[in-house]
Amino acid sequence: KPPFGYKRGEKKDNKLYVDPARAVIVKDIFEMYAGAKCRTMEIFAKYKHVMSDNRVLAILRDPVYIGKLRYSGQIFEGQHEAIISEELFRKVQEKLPQKQKEYHARPKAQTYPFQLAGLLKCRCGRRLSPATAKSGAYAYYQCTDLYCKTRVSAPKVEKAALEHLLKLDRITDEMIEAACEEVRRRNQEEFLLHKPELDVYSKAKSNLEAEKQKMIDIILTQKLSESFVVELNARVEKIDRELSTIQAKLDAWKSMEIGQEETFLRAGLEFWHNCQRAANVLINEADPERRRGLLQMYFDEIVLQEDGSFEFRVKEVIKSSTNGEGWCPGRGSNPRPTA
Repeated sequence: KPPFGYKRGEKKDNKLYVDPARAVIVKDIFEMYAGAKCRTMEIFAKYKHVMSDNRVLAILRDPVYIGKLRYSGQIFEGQHEAIISEELFRKVQEKLPQKQKEYHARPKAQTYPFQLAGLLKCRCGRRLSPATAKSGAYAYYQCTDLYCKTRVSAPKVEKAALEHLLKLDRITDEMIEAACEEVRRRNQEEFLLHKPELDVYSKAKSNLEAEKQKMIDIILTQKLSESFVVELNARVEKIDRELSTIQAKLDAWKSMEIGQEETFLRAGLEFWHNCQRAANVLINEADPERRRGLLQMYFDEIVLQEDGSFEFRVKEVIKSSTNGEGWCPGRGSNPRPTA
């Protein structure tokens, strides 16, 4: 991929050529940065819909824009046209902070075991990402929006997330059995309600299969004209389509009879039941990796509210087999099974 501001030539031509529209942006970035009063943030804001902040900084350091190429730590003369002058590039390099002074994550900053990375969302809608300050002594999550600057204490929100697990409604073995029994009862009622219709479709299926076989026998055993063979094949294809429709209905009713929904419901409830048991164990778990695994498995996202509190949104484990509503762990409005 060519550097921003350049494009490749025709097929098999890897030489760089100036892209006029993008070259104007590159030149403006360099001139703005070299200006006496312009700040980096102003460049970021102006071109935030064109490129990332890191891309802007990379452009300012790249000698490709003065007709040179960096390779293996060395600078070589290129064969492409420069976009800016060497004098402008030199001014920018003198103004840029030295590489060793740029921000790099310190070793201590990486020692804090962030538990909720990727789950937290700021009130502004952007993600909160892990960060540290004071040589790693203070761990927090900060908004990825440069203008928002929201920070949240990492230990505080992680503690709140773990405590949230223990405050949720408990799903007991008795509740699982009661829910499955309710599904069995409703499936049986539905199956019996459609039993007469099921018999009709079963009989229709048998008749169609017999008719299909009869036509196939005629095609294979009798001497027929080409036009009649085409007509019989068309009728066989029509029967196949009808059989496919009937079989789909029969399969749906059969699933009620054999209790597939019950199996699915039981699996989902038992899964959630095991998550709750794990929460009880891991609330005091010293291993950060195991604790992080629980939280990532359980939460879909955690959203910072205007008052500083958090909304904990858990992952949807199963779908209710009765009315299609989602069964969300810990949601008080979930339909309760009746024994």
